[in-house]
Amino acid sequence: MREGHDEIKRNYAKSAIQKEQLQKLVNEENLKHSKVRKDISEHKKAIKEQVEKHFNDLGNILDQRHANALLSLTTDLNYVSLFNTQTEDKAIEVQDFIQITDGSKFFRDVTKMERSLDIPIQQMQSSYISSPKFIPGNVSQSNIGSFKDDENLSMEPNISLVISNEYKADQPWHINLGRRICP
Repeated sequence: MREGHDEIKRNYAKSAIQKEQLQKLVNEENLKHSKVRKDISEHKKAIKEQVEKHFNDLGNILDQRHANALLSLTTDLNYVSLFNTQTEDKAIEVQDFIQITDGSKFFRDVTKMERSLDIPIQQMQSSYISSPKFIPGNVSQSNIGSFKDDENLSMEPNISLVISNEYKADQPWHINLGRRICP
């Protein structure tokens, strides 16, 4: 009986050690979880900042390209407007010249008028820079983050097989590892 009692104490001591080891594993798992949660949160913040910066950069590039396109277009538009104004002025001048009734004045100024009919035409571009199209991209786990299994928590198993002998007593029951077994 004494031996059974001692066995119970040993098993209790082993169980207490296992409990302590398991509690350490629980604490390690909680620390690991907290660290991974913090890592995710920090990475989320960094990704948000990178995405925000990227979209700001896209907006700045778009605005720059738009400004360049408008500058090129308005420059040519101004040349065309100036040409049209000069042409209209020259057409009025020619119309007035045609209506001259003094023949000597007409023939004297006709050569000068013919030379002044040439209005230089500004060469315009055949194509213009345009604002770019926006093509949305995709976000996936592989380019922002995912999980990878880590080592599993483990403790050295403290499991032992205890083989004990049965002892007969004067009483009609047996004791086996501190348990009462009835025949």
